[in-house]
Amino acid sequence: MKYFDERETLVPEGQPSGYVREGVPSYLDERRFTQVGRSVPKVDAPAKAKGEAIYADDMVLPGMLYAKIKRCMDYAHAKIVKIDTSKAEALPGVVAVLTGDEAPNRYGIVPHNCNETVLAIDKVRYHGEGVAAVAAVDEETAEKALDLIEVEYEPLPVLLDPFESMARADEVLIHEDRPGNICHEGKQVYGDVEKAFAESEYVLEREIKVGRPHQSFIEPQSALASYDPQSGRLQLWSSNQVPHYLHRQLSIVLDMPMSKIRVTIPTVGGGFGGKGEACPNEFVASLLSRKTGRPVKCTFEREEVFLHGHGRHPCFMKMKIGLDKEGYIQAVDFENVMDKGAYASWGVVVMFYTGSMIHLPYKVPNARSILKNVYTNKNSSGANRGLGGVQPRFAMEVMLDELADMMGISPYELKLKNAVVSGYTCANNM
Repeated sequence: MKYFDERETLVPEGQPSGYVREGVPSYLDERRFTQVGRSVPKVDAPAKAKGEAIYADDMVLPGMLYAKIKRCMDYAHAKIVKIDTSKAEALPGVVAVLTGDEAPNRYGIVPHNCNETVLAIDKVRYHGEGVAAVAAVDEETAEKALDLIEVEYEPLPVLLDPFESMARADEVLIHEDRPGNICHEGKQVYGDVEKAFAESEYVLEREIKVGRPHQSFIEPQSALASYDPQSGRLQLWSSNQVPHYLHRQLSIVLDMPMSKIRVTIPTVGGGFGGKGEACPNEFVASLLSRKTGRPVKCTFEREEVFLHGHGRHPCFMKMKIGLDKEGYIQAVDFENVMDKGAYASWGVVVMFYTGSMIHLPYKVPNARSILKNVYTNKNSSGANRGLGGVQPRFAMEVMLDELADMMGISPYELKLKNAVVSGYTCANNM
């Protein structure tokens, strides 16, 4: 059995050899590896093992206040008719209260579709969305103050399924500027897919649905902000995976120049993509610190971690694979409807990743992807390890297993003969 296509190890005359040396692909060339197979010390292991690592929630500053977020726990979709914070403001120990209209600037991963606000304005779009926040001298006082905030809602129809969301879009829009309740949609076509299927010896088509696992990191989101009224500078410490992105979003939401904001990342107790974007607690702490002139910490409870969400996108996939009589892949046709949740987040990025990942790790000469990411009244889906790759990979792997059974060969043999090798270029030029 051949482990690689010999033609793909050839290097044109005058071209650099890259990783291909002496006709041997990189995965067979032991001289290439400097880290794989080696024991690499984990530099932060001793501090973590001894309990010396400092996480955001470990930090305390003089005069620090504690922030908590009031969440809509009665409805997944509702207009906000009125918010009355007067009783909370009158509670001894409460220093400041924040509502959504104090931070109207929208943020998001992709600049052309920033549609998330720190706290809900006008309406809530998912169960558990924040509508107000409190800064108090201790957590107990802040939690009591949340119960004193009175919010009047007008319930709206709830859309929890992406197909229902599209079908009822004329009746209910989750975002008024997104017709059809479509967050993003796209189509990618490479080669002649129909011709390739017509010439295939084996064709298999399946519908596969995958759910929405959460990253379940051990450390909840936590942020400590300290605003200096004299200099107009903000220092934020936060458990976040993307400090530079967070830095920019803070500038947008707070209407401050980036030069006056500093973001520091202490030890992070796990993220796996779930802390791969700005989070409301970071803005709440920063806004309340600026409002009070004192340091403010905002740490999620475990329930809030799951209410906030941003786990992996649920996908409703249709996939069709065609093989020739020798078992080489001729075409892949892929349709994917994704459950975006309430806000754009990583939506367009993950959506196009799902389409791109049908090209790897196997050679696919003809491919078509039809993709939709649809708003629903759930908390947002976001980035999770291997974002956009896991869902189509799962579908393709189980289908190749079934195709191997149809051919009477082992799945390993079928996958190995179709595997890409060093120097291979996909149909989409990856």
